[in-house]
Amino acid sequence: MIRWMALALAALLGANVATADVWRVTYKLEGSQLEIEDTPQGLGDAVVEVGPGVLVLEFSDNNGTLVNGPAKLVQYTMVQQFTTGIETSRVVTDILSEAAFDAQTPSVSGTLTGSTLTLSGTVPYHAEGVNTCTGALCFLAGFQNGVPAAINRTDPVTFAPIVFSGSPVTGDGFTMDRAQLPGNDNASTYLVLQGTEVRRVRVASGDADPCGNYPPAGAHTADTDCDLSFGLNEVLRIIQLYNAGRFHCGAGPEDAYSTGQGNVIDCARHNADFQTPAFSISLSELLRMLQLYNLGGAVPCDTSEDGFCPPSK
Repeated sequence: MIRWMALALAALLGANVATADVWRVTYKLEGSQLEIEDTPQGLGDAVVEVGPGVLVLEFSDNNGTLVNGPAKLVQYTMVQQFTTGIETSRVVTDILSEAAFDAQTPSVSGTLTGSTLTLSGTVPYHAEGVNTCTGALCFLAGFQNGVPAAINRTDPVTFAPIVFSGSPVTGDGFTMDRAQLPGNDNASTYLVLQGTEVRRVRVASGDADPCGNYPPAGAHTADTDCDLSFGLNEVLRIIQLYNAGRFHCGAGPEDAYSTGQGNVIDCARHNADFQTPAFSISLSELLRMLQLYNLGGAVPCDTSEDGFCPPSK
């Protein structure tokens, strides 16, 4: 009786009460591709590999078992860095794409049936970055030779069904067939995803996935799973903070920060945020994080600007 009264009171007060458990499963996106077609004279047609990327799905739980039924896509992020074209005219693409979820649209609902997850809505697909063409034929695709063309747009994209090689119940990876991306009159672009599970956790619906009472002393703030190295999802979180421009104190989905300006900045600074101004990740800070990721992680030291060095081999 007391429990039900507490839940009812919390609901009346607008509190975020978790009422059911879900399985939150993280997949690294490796081997994913963009298929580019219908470019002028076919000069830019290509199939290119993109990544790293991450996809996070939530599945229904039944007494501790992942089961068929309602599911959600709660995160999608992909780095797109590649070069297309011919020797005399090339386009360099440097874009970060992600699902632009917010408080009003925190996920896309779907249904898991056997080995197939079908989403019932569109993904708010946000792409931001630049395309830079160099060469005499750039004008054919609407580019100015050597002038970066900025991209910053959000469009609804219909993802194809996500098909697991066996079943998400047993931790199998997945493929997603071609989903057409928004583009322009000079090309048709399709996204093909390939994912491998890297982590799953059973959480109360709506709750964050905290590290718990660990981490080891001196762990980098970005090391949310507390293993003194950086996983793909941890690096992508720094990219998210960088793209947000500003962040502040507040429980986010992975750490103790929330994106946006905010008024609360009295918590400890993020270790990736070691330059001025505070609570903003600069490009040089982001590149430092990527460097540590490529070098295998970070341990405390007193010989670097950010206070961390790669672990000794």
